[in-house]
Amino acid sequence: MKYKNEKLNHSPMLLVSGTIGIITFILIYGVTVLDITNDSWLVNSTYDLSAHYIGWLYYRDSPWQFPIGLVDGIINEYSFSIIYMDSIPIFALVFKILSPLLPSTFQYFGLYGLITFALQSILACELIFELTTNSKASILGSIFFTLSTTLFERMFRHSALAFHPIILLAIMYYIKKDKLIYRKRDTIYWCLLLILSCSIHAYFIPMVFAFLVAFYLPEIFSKNWYKGCLKIVIPTLLTIGAMYIWGYFYGSHNISIGELGNYNSNINALFNDLGNSYIDSLMGQTTSDGIWEAYAYLGAGILIMAFIVIYDIIQKRKYFQLKKCHIPTIFIIIIFGIVSIFPIIRFGQYTL
Repeated sequence: MKYKNEKLNHSPMLLVSGTIGIITFILIYGVTVLDITNDSWLVNSTYDLSAHYIGWLYYRDSPWQFPIGLVDGIINEYSFSIIYMDSIPIFALVFKILSPLLPSTFQYFGLYGLITFALQSILACELIFELTTNSKASILGSIFFTLSTTLFERMFRHSALAFHPIILLAIMYYIKKDKLIYRKRDTIYWCLLLILSCSIHAYFIPMVFAFLVAFYLPEIFSKNWYKGCLKIVIPTLLTIGAMYIWGYFYGSHNISIGELGNYNSNINALFNDLGNSYIDSLMGQTTSDGIWEAYAYLGAGILIMAFIVIYDIIQKRKYFQLKKCHIPTIFIIIIFGIVSIFPIIRFGQYTL
């Protein structure tokens, strides 16, 4: 098979794309956030950054215990997981281990942002190269991923939610299906990705899981359906185990806080810039509570390219070329679309 002698030496391409990601981060956020002893921008933040930073401070000073993510001291004598402070648990754990070697004032959020942007650009480049085998197009295309408006909005508002490289990895595994299965690495990779997801934020778990299901969907509907089901069950059980180790299920939690529906997406989310760009007068902007949490504006560049692609599909009648292999992709799009707009379905200011 073609995978045996496959050699892809494109390190220079990935180096260039990673550099683009780093430069983009510095141009937008500056270099002061990279000073590990500078926490003034976190302490004085008007967003949730200060709470994320406080979570790290208390976790650093808390004694080691099990589950490993437990934080003491924030709420009297009660302990709860660092997961619920959105303090990027995997980073918090690493630097808690290194704490004796670190200065008394230490923050890793700037470093986290730099790594996120670099990985975003690198993985986007690799993803495009996988589909095109064109290094120049891959580098150019990665810029659009790096300039993601959603990534900008998330980075220092809800920092943990900005780790979009996890989503790119899920997409990459999905399109590299044949290679992963041939090398018998597919289940291992999905296990690692789901464990990484729950070590960053629970937000990413259902996203990665949907790609996992779509990955094995053809196998589930084949005569070897039990193997496909088993390959989904194993990563699921390991993810639940990782969540238990982090402390996801520790203590009691009240989930009936009455906010369901305030933070779901809007049907026009991909086109609604909420006044944050030159295109600020699109029909149906909304001021409903929490709408900023559903910010998903694609950006003018992506929208223009999308219209070009749609025109190309219609003109050349490529919609007749639908194959069975495309069904899982359609499944992902439909499921994500439906889940994102429920339970209160809105289009702009109108509740449908």
